[in-house]
This record gives sequence, structure tokens and C-alpha cells, in this order.
Amino acid sequence: MISLIIVKVKNLVKRFLGLDHRVVCYAQEGEDIILSRLFREKSVGFYVDIGAHHPKRFSNTYLLYCRGWRGINIDAMPGSMKLFQQIRPRDINLEMGVSNETGVREYHVFQEGAVNTFDTKLAQINLNQGWKAQGRIPIVTRTINSILSEYLPPNTQIDLLSIDIEGLDSLVLSSLNFSLYRPGIIICEDLDRNVEEVLSSDMASVLLKEGYYLSSKLLNSCVWKMKTPS
Repeated sequence: MISLIIVKVKNLVKRFLGLDHRVVCYAQEGEDIILSRLFREKSVGFYVDIGAHHPKRFSNTYLLYCRGWRGINIDAMPGSMKLFQQIRPRDINLEMGVSNETGVREYHVFQEGAVNTFDTKLAQINLNQGWKAQGRIPIVTRTINSILSEYLPPNTQIDLLSIDIEGLDSLVLSSLNFSLYRPGIIICEDLDRNVEEVLSSDMASVLLKEGYYLSSKLLNSCVWKMKTPS
């Protein structure tokens, strides 16, 4: 009993002195830790996670969900939302493809589901890098605007938009109606580019024009934050 009390006291002292540095991270590159810092004053919020993949693994939004947030998760892979319904029942979980237009696109499926993609060029790169393909599936796609108009709860501000759809991030983002939907923070992939290359990209031209600035750059992920009106 005494030893248990001593352990508890030591843990309290560590936390008080800031010596306990254990941090839970679910995202692939620590994106959720950065987002938790950016949203440290916001206990409740709303996210839209496009290309959500899995409710916990490689998730940019699960840590926020654990804090009490909720949102919309979208993934094109058939059957992907079964786990979301079990693990994240507060969320709106949608199984559909997202593109810049409504239609049917060929979805390249790999043994590692995190690299599934609508992008034919990226699919070939994945094959060249040794990822094992499992086939191609025709998937109906919708625009981000049509999805939000149907599923975003009334009078809801999107605090975070996370886009990870393997090669189509820029295409989808450029089609977003910013006059209707203006997320506080946008996180998206810009593969194998340094900061200078990111800032001269098509994606940057869209976001800079809409009043965002590059807040953080990880290996592949870019965190864009909306400028505060002066």
C-alpha cells in the first residue's frame, strides 16, 4: 500500500514539473499532436476527415475525437466504415469517393490500404515501390461541396479539414467553395516537397489566395491556418 502511494506521488510530481513526456499519437507523422497544440484552447470542435482510412490508425482526427470533438469521416474503400461506426459512433461516417466532380473513377486498391488511390500515376509509383496491388474498383465520386451541403449539420463551423486522398488533395481542395465553407485549419499532403516547393505549388496558390498561411510542414503533410482578421 505504501509503495503504491509513493508511485502515485512520484507521478504527480513528474506531471507538476513537466517531466512526464509521454504523448499518445495516432497520426502517421505526428499531425494530431500539432493539431492538439493548435486547438489547445478548444475542448469541443468539428472536423471533416476526407480519406479517413481507419478510425485510429494513421488518423489525424482520432485524438481530437477522444477529447470530445466530432465530425464527418469519408473514405472510398468499400467496408471501411464498419469500424468507424463501432469505434467512433458520434461521427457521421460516409463510404464514398471524393473528387472535383461527380462521376465514376477507378480506385486502385493495395494490400496496404493507406496507399489506395484514384490517381493512376501514383498507383504506378506505388507498384514500382513494391506495394502489392489487390485490384481496381469503380467508385462513384461526389464533390466536397455536395457532400458538405448534405451532411454538414446546420450552423456548424468546420474547425479542421483533413484531406489525405493520395494524389488528389490539391484537386479536391481547389474545388472547395470557400465562400460557404472556410475551415479554421486545413491539413493536406504534398508529397516529397520542401517548404519552398510547397509555397510555389498549385495548392499553395489556392490557399494563399483564400487567406491561409503555412503554419507547419512535416515530411509529407502541410498544416495551413486561416489568417486572423486584422
